[in-house]
Amino acid sequence: QDVANTDFTVGKKLGTATIPACDDTPNDPPDAIGEQRITAYAVEGTDPAVAIAVGDTPAGAILMKAR
Repeated sequence: QDVANTDFTVGKKLGTATIPACDDTPNDPPDAIGEQRITAYAVEGTDPAVAIAVGDTPAGAILMKAR
């Protein structure tokens, strides 16, 4: 789950993360946005079991709460 309006510092590359398919909008077909695989990065000072950053580059990474 992405987290908005939170300052964070991207750490080292962890590997690849999977973002589950999204079908949370009424009347959208099932799996309207399919599963995505993207580069995962550590967030400095945060356990990766709690949150990671994901993106094509560290500069473009967004903060995601782990589920």
